[in-house]
Amino acid sequence: MGSLLASGCTLAQALAMSSAKGKRDWQTYCREVAARLRQGQDLTDAMAGHPRTRRYWTPWALALLAAAEASGTLPEFFPVLAADAEQERRQRRRQREMGRSLGLMWLSLLGAIALAIGGLSAAVRLDLWFLALAGSLLVWGMATGQVSWHPRGPTDRETVEQLAALAIPLQAGLSVVASLDLLSRYTPPALRRPWRLAQSQVQLGLPLSQAIALPAVARQILISGEETGDLAPALEHIRQYVREQAEQRSRQLQIYLRLGNMVVLGLLVAIAAVQLLRTLIGLLGT
Repeated sequence: MGSLLASGCTLAQALAMSSAKGKRDWQTYCREVAARLRQGQDLTDAMAGHPRTRRYWTPWALALLAAAEASGTLPEFFPVLAADAEQERRQRRRQREMGRSLGLMWLSLLGAIALAIGGLSAAVRLDLWFLALAGSLLVWGMATGQVSWHPRGPTDRETVEQLAALAIPLQAGLSVVASLDLLSRYTPPALRRPWRLAQSQVQLGLPLSQAIALPAVARQILISGEETGDLAPALEHIRQYVREQAEQRSRQLQIYLRLGNMVVLGLLVAIAAVQLLRTLIGLLGT
């Protein structure tokens, strides 16, 4: 969409051409929206009146689209939106991979316990349950320890992620105050109050870096943007930093899960080998 609009296509033409290789439902949706555009509606109204818009667009994305259209920055906005969608897609894929790894670990652990219980004494069974529980808690604790972005806790990480999202409405042409208002309306309820307070303080002339509590790294990047007079690149830098940190946490978590899988599978193989050896010894004795 961004490339087609930048090359001179109309919005209806760009919408029809960019959706040519999508799924059939998406193509139908785009054709119907394009028909409304040809009738004289703007993109916001054409999408808002369509019953299937909520299937493809979040309220946050719709609000950003409206802001970009009002400011005439749609060609620049669509690549930003596409990059965010791709980032979310990769994050969901990593979450599915971690879920499968965790499920495999627990299935292997249950299999090892079930196999061990059949031929061991009661004392050994109790020791095995204890070791399995301790190992699971160790892996879980090591993995959970990688979730916090900053020693002050998850609230800092969430605040920084929301602050990074502020770059999108700024790139769509909104002012800092209007961007904060948009962010406060579509941010999670637990974080709305800090952003509304930040909006009122910015309206009073306070810099954004002083209006919201931030970790040291994010604050320094934001201050650098305020000194140069252009917040959008600084917030984009924060967005890139947040993405890198999220990918690093996911990779570390996957390493711990793989390590846990290897340990549990090794335990399963060892127990099976011991059971087989005991069976062979019993047959030889017989």
